[in-house]
Amino acid sequence: MVKQETKNEIKQIERFANIKIIEKQGNVVSIIDIDATTFPLKVILAAVYTSIEKAGFIVDKKNKSYVIEIMKTSAKPKELLQLSKEFQNRLIDHAFYELQTMRTAPLNDLLLHAVDFPYDYAEQSLKEEETEQELKHIPDEVDEKELEEAFGVEELEIPWSEEEKNEGGEKR
Repeated sequence: MVKQETKNEIKQIERFANIKIIEKQGNVVSIIDIDATTFPLKVILAAVYTSIEKAGFIVDKKNKSYVIEIMKTSAKPKELLQLSKEFQNRLIDHAFYELQTMRTAPLNDLLLHAVDFPYDYAEQSLKEEETEQELKHIPDEVDEKELEEAFGVEELEIPWSEEEKNEGGEKR
């Protein structure tokens, strides 16, 4: 019996490093295996986004790696191999950009704080000037009764006296 070839069979056409060019259901597809610990999903999706106008992409996670399928209608295997290499270059560019962003984040925060510094300094000096002017309005010699009235404090009564009294109310 002769085995008939069906369109569901997968036939490997070419292999280059982590890139496989296969024929799947009559179409030529490129499959790239990428380590998930080296390239996070954010970086992979950024690279896919920048390459989306050239081909179709399917991103899938298997075990500890991402499997990316690159499809293009009526593409030849060499063209798909070239697209896969370009995609990996973009992936490296995005990973490098992400790494540089993480490294320069403290410097970026410092620069943003430095931009706000003159504003914060001016605001603080303005507050100091206002408190100095408020203090200038208070005269040097202030009557205690005026202060008590201003703060709403009445004359303090002392619960004890210098002279102690007996239980009967007589002085000792």
